[in-house]
Amino acid sequence: MTAPHAFDPSHCALRTIVVAALESSLEAMPFIIVAGLIAFAPMGEAMSGFGVVEASISATLAGLFIVAVADRKGLIGGPSLALALMMAATFKALLIQGVLAADNIGLAFALAVALTVSCGLVMVGSAALGIGRVAPLVPYPVLSGLRIGTALLLFREQLPTVMGMPDGSYSSIHPGAIAVAAVTFFAMLFPIPCLRIVPPIVRALVAGIATHQLLALLPRSDAIIGPVMATTMPGIDQFTGGWRAAVTLGNLPTSALTDVLLPTLASMAVLAMLETVASASALHTETGQRSNGRRELLAVAFTNVAGGVFGALPVAGSLEATVLNAQAPARRTRPAALLRCVFMVVLAIIAVPHLNRVPGAVLAGLIVATALMAIDFRSLRQMLAVARSGRSRRIERIGNLSISLTVAAAAVAFGLVIAVFLGAALALLVFVADMAEGPVHRHYTNPIGRSRARRSDQESETLLRYGAAIEVIELQGALFFGSTEQVASNVEVAAGDYIVLDLHRVHRMDLSAARGLLLTCERFWQSGRWLVLAGLRPGVPAWDYLCDRGLQNTLPPGCIFPTLEDALDQAEAELLAKHLEGAVEQALNGPEALASIGMPEAAVPDLLRHMRDVEFSSGTTIVRAGDTSRTLFLLLAGRVEVALPVPSHISEQAPAAGRSIRVATLAPGALFGEMALLSGAPRSADLVAKGQVRCLRLDPEDLIVLRAKQPDSAWHLLRAIALQIEMNLRLANAAIASYED
Repeated sequence: MTAPHAFDPSHCALRTIVVAALESSLEAMPFIIVAGLIAFAPMGEAMSGFGVVEASISATLAGLFIVAVADRKGLIGGPSLALALMMAATFKALLIQGVLAADNIGLAFALAVALTVSCGLVMVGSAALGIGRVAPLVPYPVLSGLRIGTALLLFREQLPTVMGMPDGSYSSIHPGAIAVAAVTFFAMLFPIPCLRIVPPIVRALVAGIATHQLLALLPRSDAIIGPVMATTMPGIDQFTGGWRAAVTLGNLPTSALTDVLLPTLASMAVLAMLETVASASALHTETGQRSNGRRELLAVAFTNVAGGVFGALPVAGSLEATVLNAQAPARRTRPAALLRCVFMVVLAIIAVPHLNRVPGAVLAGLIVATALMAIDFRSLRQMLAVARSGRSRRIERIGNLSISLTVAAAAVAFGLVIAVFLGAALALLVFVADMAEGPVHRHYTNPIGRSRARRSDQESETLLRYGAAIEVIELQGALFFGSTEQVASNVEVAAGDYIVLDLHRVHRMDLSAARGLLLTCERFWQSGRWLVLAGLRPGVPAWDYLCDRGLQNTLPPGCIFPTLEDALDQAEAELLAKHLEGAVEQALNGPEALASIGMPEAAVPDLLRHMRDVEFSSGTTIVRAGDTSRTLFLLLAGRVEVALPVPSHISEQAPAAGRSIRVATLAPGALFGEMALLSGAPRSADLVAKGQVRCLRLDPEDLIVLRAKQPDSAWHLLRAIALQIEMNLRLANAAIASYED
């Protein structure tokens, strides 16, 4: 997914903000209505409308608290379908135990208050104690499995209504109800092109109700469409009765507390934290906004505490709405967030009084469609793409898919509460497996070619001869207090003159590990040896963890590099300075540069007569990919970066369109543009000046003249080009040999 362009709210027209807020509120309404319908469904139709009102309160409060507390613009919170299902399962279990009666609306309200407020308090405590930081360690397939399980449970619950049998009896099936639900479902998910501007929930309701009314005109319509279900709207007495019933919660039997309420409360708090962290992570991916997630958890927790007093449903971060918000900059403004809350209140006031006129089959189709929308199909497709993966990725994806399907199956078979605990257990197993791998991924020497710096023939030969003096130690996984000793032992036994610690594979680091790693490096530096840290840049977990703990300032600036390639480039420069007595990176004049590529002294004057001296300022694109020019360049001074544009459709891991990958950095004495000169094909990469650059330039027309007048000199030039291509292949082979299979 590509990051949105920079957006300045001050330049956003009021109309754009209003439209963005209205679109966002309309997108949230299906989830609000469905969560409200299913949360109190076990209590009968009388409570369904009440549930929708409470879900609307939850969504509005979530928007206000996130605007006030969260430090990331664009995060969206609201009623969660999984949390609503947990609430419904709690009511159903208490009904079966005889603790709760279907007509005891006051006690149901009091239970909702207790669960939601307690969930918020648990989240506040977790955020305050730092326990919420454990949530990002839970593998995403666990959350994906919970979402799939939620969708399957909702489908199973709504199947009788879809079939026109609200009492659950399959003795007679009403085809009309199936047709109404199907029309609603497809209108929600698959719009007609000319109706794309109409919000999905409006399309679905209009299409479903119209289909129901048409079928009702047919003879014996009751036998076709089945019974018409309708929800009743809440009155103020339900709220007051609920608060009065709160004092009776202390009289609940111990079995209801230990067997139902406490497990449900723990599961709801864990799931709310997981969904909130996943939403915040998605926002970080889309916009680059960094945060430790604590304020987001607190915003959702405060919503649950405040909303729970009014019987509101528990809320969590909304992954789908957050992603849509991140992709539309106007929605991320504070005015748009506040307007979204206003619009949700207005829409709820308009919709709730008319909800009792909506046929049951229409609501069932809406619920099934909304449940399907909650599934993260993109991640599911990635896990299913096993055949297109390498061996290590194939094993990882099979493992992720197995976790996701296991959690989903547990949700369907045993309920969401059991599924959450199973997911937590699987997350613990994955964490233990990561720890068992050890902190050192690879320890190797002679990484020549991986710096992607293309140098002169003399320098390249020197690197191939003395490259074993460079050692790379790649760290991986989670670093904790017990793993720093293994890292220290690998560093201490390193025999090379230039040591690179690569941290780009590290996805977690506790305070003890961070301090232990820095102490190891300091001992190394105090002994006078050369060691640098690679893979430290914003957005990389290792760097983010160091910054969160305030340790980044303890690292010497010259010992930190954003990528392994940059660190190896510096190590090679140090090695060359040692063995070539400081002659590295010196600017060359024309004769020196031609001599460095193997041109005999007699041919140099001939070439200089046909080549021109050109200069480029820093950042200038000397050659652009796709150009048809065939000019050859010989670098005299400065550095030139070779960048390969990578379209977004090549692979899911590729950079976004308009981005590029650095494949080489050219130093003085390097030829570039030789392939286009020889083949006539369009340029395959961008070449950009990094600093002030001087080159000798040879146009194809001048080469033709050179071949005609001084064929020997032309032959020596072509031989030099061939030798450089041969050296590039040798360095590429050395780089490939240093990579893992």
